[in-house]
Amino acid sequence: MKTYKDYLNTSIEEGDVHSGQGEKIQKRTKKWMDKKGQSGAPGLDAMKARTSEHKAKRGVKEDKAFNYVVKQLQKKHGKDAVITKDNPMKPPTAKQKAEYAAHKKKIAKQDTRDATEKASSGRYSDRYSNSGSD
Repeated sequence: MKTYKDYLNTSIEEGDVHSGQGEKIQKRTKKWMDKKGQSGAPGLDAMKARTSEHKAKRGVKEDKAFNYVVKQLQKKHGKDAVITKDNPMKPPTAKQKAEYAAHKKKIAKQDTRDATEKASSGRYSDRYSNSGSD
């Protein structure tokens, strides 16, 4: 039975993370080749071809699902209402900018806080601080 000191004295050896993967990759490539109707032993070219095919397929299902959802939203809300990387948001018109500025002005007029409170950025106002009381 190992003691605590035995465990402390054992050293951890670093090794190749992918050691022992070769046989597994070779079996998978052979299965892939058989499915494609290719004969022979899987070589490096076949392994690289299988890897590149896998990389090309990655994300394809998600793209189909994303496109389906975008089309459904466009049907419901209109083409311009759905924002994607292919259909970015349109810049605001002069009328929209004027309406936004008027709204901001209205909100600013309703703000009854004094300048000290506005400057506090959501923290306690300067008037409630005890700085200078020492």
